[in-house]
Amino acid sequence: MKYLLMLLLVPVLASAANCFIWNYQTTDTLYDAEAGATVDHTYWLRQILAGQGHTFVMDTLLPSNTSEYDVVFAMCGWYNC
Repeated sequence: MKYLLMLLLVPVLASAANCFIWNYQTTDTLYDAEAGATVDHTYWLRQILAGQGHTFVMDTLLPSNTSEYDVVFAMCGWYNC
């Protein structure tokens, strides 16, 4: 049984990605009724990545070498009229 469980976990472990979130505009927030709090524009992306088992690093500065990351998300804020 434990070998079957290990075989089922291999695709899950193999799909975990190391992500970088470039949070360009940190002051862009709004109240989200579903979250019940004021959130920034990276909130739901972080929730999804963490819920799927991915690791991520978030910073306001884009690193000069992004080759160590599998995915780079450029979060530039919401469009404000």
